[in-house]
Amino acid sequence: MTIYVTYLTIYLGNLMPMFYIGYTSLSNIERGYHGTVTSKRYKKIWKQELRDNPHLFKTIVLTRHDVKADAHDRERRFQKQLGVVKNPLYINLSDGKQFDRTGVKNKKPAWNKGMHTTSEETKVKQRAAKIGKRGNATGTKKTEEWKRAKAADIARRKWITKGFARKHVYLEEINSFIDQGWRLGKTCQTNLA
Repeated sequence: MTIYVTYLTIYLGNLMPMFYIGYTSLSNIERGYHGTVTSKRYKKIWKQELRDNPHLFKTIVLTRHDVKADAHDRERRFQKQLGVVKNPLYINLSDGKQFDRTGVKNKKPAWNKGMHTTSEETKVKQRAAKIGKRGNATGTKKTEEWKRAKAADIARRKWITKGFARKHVYLEEINSFIDQGWRLGKTCQTNLA
C-alpha cells in the first residue's frame, strides 16, 4: 500500500528562498526526492542546485496519509495557512490549485488560452454591472467611519504562532493561547537540526 506524505524541503543555499512545501509518496522521499519546482523564476535554479549542491537540501515529512487526495488537501492547507504564494520565505509560487484532488493537472478553459477575447464594450458593461456589489474592488468607496472601525478592529488583534501555524487573535484571547504554547509574533520558528 502506498503511503503519501506532505513535506517541507529546506534549502540552505542563498540563490532561492529557504522553504518549499509539497506532497508525494513516502517512497519518493526515501529515494531522495525534494520536490518539483515549476515556476519560471526558480525552476532552473532549483534543478541546478539539486544537481550541483544536493547537500543544501533537507526534506522533512510533515504528515502521512493513506489516500493521495488527503495528502494533497493537507498540502494546500499548509500552503494557505502559511501564505506561501506571497511569502518571500517560500519557493512555492503556486498553491497547488492547478491540480484536482487526485493530483491530475486541471485543463484550462478555452477562454483562458487566448482562444476567446472579451471586447472593450463587454468589459465596460461588466464593470458597470458590478459597481456597488459586495466584494467588488472597483465598487463603492469605503466610508471614513468604516475605515476607522476597521483600523480599530485591527489594532485590537496581534499575530501569534505555534510551529508552522499562525493566527491573528484579539488581545483579550492572547493569554489563553500563550498558556497553550503559542508565542507572540508572525514569523514561524523552525528547528533545522
